[in-house]
Amino acid sequence: MVATYLNPVLTAIVRVMEEMAQLSCKPDKPRRKTNNIAMGDMSSVIELKGMNGHGSVSVSFPRIVINALGKNILHSETSLNDDDQKDLVGEVANMIAGRVKGELGKKGLRLGISIPEILAGRPHRINHKSEATVFLLPFFTDVGPFYVEMSFTEK
Repeated sequence: MVATYLNPVLTAIVRVMEEMAQLSCKPDKPRRKTNNIAMGDMSSVIELKGMNGHGSVSVSFPRIVINALGKNILHSETSLNDDDQKDLVGEVANMIAGRVKGELGKKGLRLGISIPEILAGRPHRINHKSEATVFLLPFFTDVGPFYVEMSFTEK
């Protein structure tokens, strides 16, 4: 993935987390990821595919952040069961992927997005849909960190 596409991805993620989840988040320095082990307890992977390229974006959350998302998005004061947590993680990933698609569209990339694939448990592996370098984008919120990974090959 061309490094110039990272800023639109960062912008999309910060907007979704602040607008939809009412969680202020701060990105750390993006870096290359050298393994496929997820950083969180639950992850969602969405494929990005189009005439301009192919890849995927994943979002990986620790349970403490998932619970905060449930409280802020669903206005739920009780802990969510595993199925509800999976649905929530998939929906947040969908929102992020939609924004990423829009932001990358401004750079000339026309992409479609897939239905989220949800992965759970520690450890679990994230297999990206591209052979390109995987970039890890760590984010920090008041309740804890979460992690976005992106891999993209331009045609």
